[in-house]
Amino acid sequence: MISSEHLKKLSELLIKYLEVRSELIMLQVKDYMAQIITNIILLLLTISFVMLVVLLACFGLSLYLNEVFQSSYLGFLTTIGVLSVLFVVLYTLRKKIIKAVVFKTISDCFQTESNSKEDE
Repeated sequence: MISSEHLKKLSELLIKYLEVRSELIMLQVKDYMAQIITNIILLLLTISFVMLVVLLACFGLSLYLNEVFQSSYLGFLTTIGVLSVLFVVLYTLRKKIIKAVVFKTISDCFQTESNSKEDE
């Protein structure tokens, strides 16, 4: 038979196990949140850098086209026209692009989680 001392010790061990397990889950959640925040910050920095590069490239292209057209404004108008056409094309395809990006992100996330579980 199981004595009351064994039951008491077993219940204490179970309580300690549950406490340690809850701490582990909290640490895993914190780690996951830190990864998400880090990825968001890196994404924002990358987008900012790319936007700056595109802005400067468009400005340089406009100045170059001004020299080619021998005009002080035709290069800027041409660049704006090309960017407007690009915007319209991307705007019309936005749903397909967003679905593709979201699907790829979600599938990559699940693949990463399954790979990390296999490694353990």
